[in-house]
Amino acid sequence: MLSALALCAAGAASSSAPDAELRVAALGGDSPEVDLSLDLAGGARQPGLIVLYEPAGFRIYPVRPPGSIVGRAFVTAASSSYGTPTFSTLAGDVVAQAPDPVSPCSAAPPIGRWQLELSLLGQPFDIPLQLYGPSAADPVRSAGTVALCVPGIVPGGVPLPIASLDLSLDGIPPPARHGSYVWRAVVTPLAPDGHTLRPETAYELRATLPVPHRLTLTGTRPAGTTVVLLHGRLTANGKPRPDVPIRIVRLSRAVTPGGVSVDDVLLGWTTTARAGTYSFRAHASRTPTFVVVAEPTSGPCRGPAIAPAGCVASTFPATQSDPATIR
Repeated sequence: MLSALALCAAGAASSSAPDAELRVAALGGDSPEVDLSLDLAGGARQPGLIVLYEPAGFRIYPVRPPGSIVGRAFVTAASSSYGTPTFSTLAGDVVAQAPDPVSPCSAAPPIGRWQLELSLLGQPFDIPLQLYGPSAADPVRSAGTVALCVPGIVPGGVPLPIASLDLSLDGIPPPARHGSYVWRAVVTPLAPDGHTLRPETAYELRATLPVPHRLTLTGTRPAGTTVVLLHGRLTANGKPRPDVPIRIVRLSRAVTPGGVSVDDVLLGWTTTARAGTYSFRAHASRTPTFVVVAEPTSGPCRGPAIAPAGCVASTFPATQSDPATIR
């Protein structure tokens, strides 16, 4: 998983956190991966079906050799059967399988199947993911969909009250072309019987992955002082991002006989202005190296929702600057 890490009416950012979110982050380079994280509403909106819509520009390679490892998965299950919420964490690999001829998630035949091979207290617990190609019947244009049918809606399946789902998928680079890539999830809650879907209450979550997502950092140090003036700008696909919390960190690392010693210091916080710019004043007696981090954000969705109960929240991922040494 990414360390910086981990969705409708237009309006200003909400002052309170939503009860459900989709977050997406991507790593490029020699070991590319995409991380998807779903925090889901509980209670009367316990999920029964989750459908992820992959934006055009991504390629998740749904058809893979059976038995190959696709990535890793973590599921948190929450239960309030006895009045007090209890949480269990299931972890394991995502493994490619031969596609099923039919799927309980959709009337259309899937083109691929991945299985979450999880374990809880040493006991195996498998959950299939059904993968589909793009379809004219989809409520939004996409490169494909990934559907998770919660085991309780499958005949003979054991109900699993999913509170969160985290997937790290290997071998999937971020798009090379500039743009704002919007992942969407439609979550259909279960009825009180724990087996029947309630499609009229389905809600949408969104996560925007901008390419490029840049946070710059430069600084000056007036001669004869210990004051360092830091400044930079945050942009998403070339457009400024205002009102984003920025974390200022001074790096302190050294190579010792026992390994690398890390003693980084959080200096404080600031917020980007309307133009995406920020500034911060720090004190340092030596030649310091800094890095700044733009925190992940969540707010209301913009534009029409693709689910009957509307869109709950839209997120942007975190990003950070390159280190900057101020001499």
